[in-house]
Amino acid sequence: MLKPRHCLLTAGLFLSSASLAASITPELKINGFATAGVAWLDDDLGGTGTTTGGAPQQYSAHYMQNSYGRGGISETPNTKFDSVAGLQFDYQVNDQTNMVLQLVGKGQIDNFKPQAEWAYIRYAINEHWIARAGRVGFQGFMISDSMQVGHSYVWARPPAEVYANTPVASSQGMDITFRQGMGDWMFNAELFAGSADTTDGRLAIQNIASLYLTLSHENLTVRGGALRFNLVNNVALTPLPDLDDSRSGRFGSVGFMYDDGKWMLNGELVQQRVVDWPADFDAGYVTLGYHFGRFLPYVYWANIDTVGDTGKQLGPINTRPSSIFEQSTYAAGLRFDPKPGVSLKAQIEHITDMGDFNGLFRFSPSSPGQQVQAIVGAQALPELKSTNLFSLNINVAF
Repeated sequence: MLKPRHCLLTAGLFLSSASLAASITPELKINGFATAGVAWLDDDLGGTGTTTGGAPQQYSAHYMQNSYGRGGISETPNTKFDSVAGLQFDYQVNDQTNMVLQLVGKGQIDNFKPQAEWAYIRYAINEHWIARAGRVGFQGFMISDSMQVGHSYVWARPPAEVYANTPVASSQGMDITFRQGMGDWMFNAELFAGSADTTDGRLAIQNIASLYLTLSHENLTVRGGALRFNLVNNVALTPLPDLDDSRSGRFGSVGFMYDDGKWMLNGELVQQRVVDWPADFDAGYVTLGYHFGRFLPYVYWANIDTVGDTGKQLGPINTRPSSIFEQSTYAAGLRFDPKPGVSLKAQIEHITDMGDFNGLFRFSPSSPGQQVQAIVGAQALPELKSTNLFSLNINVAF
């Protein structure tokens, strides 16, 4: 059974059960997680566009492909997109101090090359106050601390409309958490200050200041908050032509999780606004499931809408900004837990209502070394209406 408060513990789900942790010494605990999956579309969405020189060019369509061509789901089964493996090392220095290192290898990024998602020192000031400094998880979502752990949530992957549109896995800085019991409820307040980089490396997020509040009960968790930041170019890479200075922005989210052992219900709303930048959006999802022993069938609906000036261009190559997204997803799936720490999932998503901008799809040339000039909305390419996405995966956590 998925308990909502377990998904929000600071160390993630795989630290919520000490009996599953491997101990080399009394001071060192090692936990791990992995997902092996395959995903594919039911149709070839490719076609013909034009190159930057004006010549005809075959292109391929990929779902959730980032700016550097990594990952992306097409009609060809993709075994790397959802696949991930990680280890977490927690060394207890003394009664108040821990050092935590989490190494994660993702199939869609650098072919499973391990990266330090977390690397921080945790200090328990007293029973109510906890401070952390270093590299910590991005705290803007309901499942921020367990986003990489597929076993910790019900879906084959978190809804893309919310989780794929803010490409930040971790941040650097310091946070302080206040915890207080209130009868049968637990109240948490988390204050963070620091910086982060987007997963494709093109943008730096500086001067982050966030506050998130969480109220949890045995069956229910409610979480919400906001953060402010400055968005700037990463000068080590080719700059984005329409972002030659710092832009201030804000991000807010509110969500809930409920699971009484029979019914499971969760939902989340997020909003992003950046000054003079056509990347403002509203997004959300809601999921409903019912436990049948070790089986959990579920359905969910998700939506994203870009707001503001969607006609603004970011440069001479694309006919519209790559940050404009409009789409809805209607999904159904089944989770099966054969043993503790192991889950199997099957999911189908119907992706539709993509408007003029083809949702979260991106187009890349079939031949290397070319860029497609006529992308979404151009006369040379058709507009996508709808498609289906199929996913199968197995997840473990210990």
